[in-house]
Amino acid sequence: MTGMMARKFYLQNARLRTVEDVFRQLNWPELDKVLATGSVTSGKSPIGRKRESITDAHPCPKCVYAVLVSFQQDRDGQWRWTGIAHPGD
Repeated sequence: MTGMMARKFYLQNARLRTVEDVFRQLNWPELDKVLATGSVTSGKSPIGRKRESITDAHPCPKCVYAVLVSFQQDRDGQWRWTGIAHPGD
């Protein structure tokens, strides 16, 4: 997963500085769920690159927000994992 991550990875916690910090903070069961059952939305970034988001269509009952996992093509055409937002963020 480290090789897929964008250089500027978005996880709603500015104190995270390393990949290890990101992996420690991830809610792994929620990430697995959204990747397995989420719905895909396609679009373009502000600079015109392809962007895809996978959203959990059925977040937990007490969650304010659904889990959203985002990917974007870089200038070399490779897909990169650009971020994740968790319920309650």
